[in-house]
Amino acid sequence: MIRTVARRSRVAPQSILLAAIGVLLALMVLAGPPEGPLNVLVEGGVYALFLLYCLSRRYVRRHLRAMGALRLAALGLFLSAAVGAQLYKATAWTYPMAAWTMYSEASPSQIYPRYEAELASGEIIHFPFDRVSPSSSNLAFMSGFSSRLREVAARADGSERDALADDLDHLLSAVAELYNNEHPGTPIRMVHAHLCTVPLDGFSGEESAACELIVSARADR
Repeated sequence: MIRTVARRSRVAPQSILLAAIGVLLALMVLAGPPEGPLNVLVEGGVYALFLLYCLSRRYVRRHLRAMGALRLAALGLFLSAAVGAQLYKATAWTYPMAAWTMYSEASPSQIYPRYEAELASGEIIHFPFDRVSPSSSNLAFMSGFSSRLREVAARADGSERDALADDLDHLLSAVAELYNNEHPGTPIRMVHAHLCTVPLDGFSGEESAACELIVSARADR
């Protein structure tokens, strides 16, 4: 007599973890990256789920056990520093564990653009482009402004320079207005666009850069 045994199908834990990671990533793509502490919480959750997925694989656990305590501690320290720097997003303080959300190379040029936002309170800060443009397109977004700024600075005084400066003025005003609509609690009054020259000898921080004001744009023009 042949007996058939019904096997209950079950979903592997690895599949559940991968599905959870996929859902989180899809929500971040559709809704955009959250701001503030929630961003750290969501990104940390993705990393934690991915770590659990890796540890759920038998061959991964076998290799980790074979590494020995010292190498395992070094690996854990490196991964903690890398993930911590990514979540903290403070490139200057965590170097070389830099903010790895960007995929670019440092510009060798000693001339760079600086955008300052003058708030309604009178405080002056670096313009928060990351609050206006999604992180995935932030580099291209800022590159467009920088190329226009350099083009204005390269022109001699005259009608052509005035026209280019007026176009950049309108763009900066529009971006400031977008920021003010999303963040009414800290409105921007003015945007100042500079071209700064960094001294290669005797560099002593951002204060040592010599900056030339190119355009100042009002947010409510």
